[in-house]
Amino acid sequence: MCCLLAKENRLRKNSEFRVVYKKGQVYRSRFFILRCLKRNDSGRTRIGIAPSRRIKKAVERNKMKRRVRELFQQQHMIKEGMDLVLNIKAEATTASFYDLKKDFEELLKKSRLRLN
Repeated sequence: MCCLLAKENRLRKNSEFRVVYKKGQVYRSRFFILRCLKRNDSGRTRIGIAPSRRIKKAVERNKMKRRVRELFQQQHMIKEGMDLVLNIKAEATTASFYDLKKDFEELLKKSRLRLN
């Protein structure tokens, strides 16, 4: 999973996001809301990142997306064949990277997306 966030491994179209929002299972944590949908094919896991609209400044939204991308890069053992949408709550903008990482790992355990 070295290229987890390559173009072909991202949700890019609005219709792809809508399917996950409509049919996906929801898991909540302090800083994130994760929606997971198992696809019929067993291809790579695709990821979409959506910051809250309550994060007003584009600089902050982009910073949070970069941090979340890094969190996904550090997770090498995520199940294959899934579509994931990670919503970032506004409270995450004041959290340290360590707190975000800890919360994200707990969310992955809760959703059983980790292989180990």
